[in-house]
Amino acid sequence: MGGAVWGVPFADFTKAHPDAAYSDPAQLEKKVEPAKPGGLLESYDKDPFLGVTCTVDYGFRDAKLYEFVAMWSGETAVMDKARESFFRACVARHGNGFKREAMRLRPNSDAEELIPVFCWEEGHDRVLAYTANPAPGGAPPRKAVINYSMFAKDDTYIASLLVGGTLNAEKHAELWKSLNVLFPPDEAKKP
Repeated sequence: MGGAVWGVPFADFTKAHPDAAYSDPAQLEKKVEPAKPGGLLESYDKDPFLGVTCTVDYGFRDAKLYEFVAMWSGETAVMDKARESFFRACVARHGNGFKREAMRLRPNSDAEELIPVFCWEEGHDRVLAYTANPAPGGAPPRKAVINYSMFAKDDTYIASLLVGGTLNAEKHAELWKSLNVLFPPDEAKKP
């Protein structure tokens, strides 16, 4: 997602992402113009990072990038194989000083569940990385997903989904059990 960092000007971003399209359905067919900022989408049938379907939604405010959501999707077995390399790439990019968060996925629905989430808070933004299996009962998403996203730290909706600080230690440990095998908590404390 070259150049997808907080505050990059829309015009500069479009130079680095020539295949992006406006996300507004009424403008999907229009050529992106650097002087006309708006939300953008990029889609790949097989992206170069994980080799699976990927869609990225970029949000701009005052003609500068302020949030994005990248979502890779595929069959559960395929996504399970990509999971470790995805998380290792995230830790290589942002460091091992992440919070071991918990997030409400599909909130306020019959398919709501808690999932472990890597969370980096850097200055003005919050970066999240997680994986999720298909929703039970056929609710969207119907495929397994890997998600990497950036939001403003003061985004109240995202903050309402992050509930790691409210869980008891036992529940939190159980949620992170499989990921602690890859990233032991003691290693996060090392410089």
